Amino acid sequence: MAKSLMNLNADTCIEVQETPQGFVLADFTCGVCCCRKAEHPACHLYTGSLSEAVKWATGHDYEVRETECRAMDAEACRFLVVESLPA
Repeated sequence: MAKSLMNLNADTCIEVQETPQGFVLADFTCGVCCCRKAEHPACHLYTGSLSEAVKWATGHDYEVRETECRAMDAEACRFLVVESLPA
């Protein structure tokens, strides 16, 4: 997914890592919160879009939570992606 996003815009810098908690997507050039300041993560549109994209690609529900945000002076907007437990 990161490669597809980066192919759309050469200025995009995205990394994906697998961690014990789940997958972490880091966007170092997030356009959703660009030039904004916030006390809490602000990329709600990105969070929802990422959640739906992962569901579409896998057929499973995933919880997506923004853990760091450039609007909060973080280096990147980071999203933790964890498979949701069955109800």
